[in-house]
Amino acid sequence: MRLDSGINVRSVVIWNLGLFLALVIFMCPNGSVAAGSDAQVETSLRAFAGQYMQSLRKENCRSPQKSRVESYEGGYCIRSVVYDGSWSVELKKTESKATPYIGVLTYQERHLVRYGPEEKDLANQPEVTVAQIPVTEIFRFSKGNWVY
Repeated sequence: MRLDSGINVRSVVIWNLGLFLALVIFMCPNGSVAAGSDAQVETSLRAFAGQYMQSLRKENCRSPQKSRVESYEGGYCIRSVVYDGSWSVELKKTESKATPYIGVLTYQERHLVRYGPEEKDLANQPEVTVAQIPVTEIFRFSKGNWVY
């Protein structure tokens, strides 16, 4: 069947079907990445790592509900853990078909303490960094998604 302009309807349907299949192959409906290029997988890794770091910051925020108050000889202290905004990711290919990539996330974890003679005064005391720990997390890319 031909349209008035001379375009074959069958060709248009096949072309549109091919375009649809190409989009499905490169982006799954849930936003995960299918068998795309290294650049697409690395972009999805960066997005996943950003969400992961955001959840770490939220889970370990400096709020009084999240911090531990401890007594020690001479007063009190409150401990907290923070994650700085800097982190990096590295994408590595594997030989596995089930897990074609792994992602390596690197960041710093800082342990902070406030000391004071009274528990009520802790909020007004300066924070002291007592430890800075380099952390490496490894994620696998499986079925179009990053997994911890």
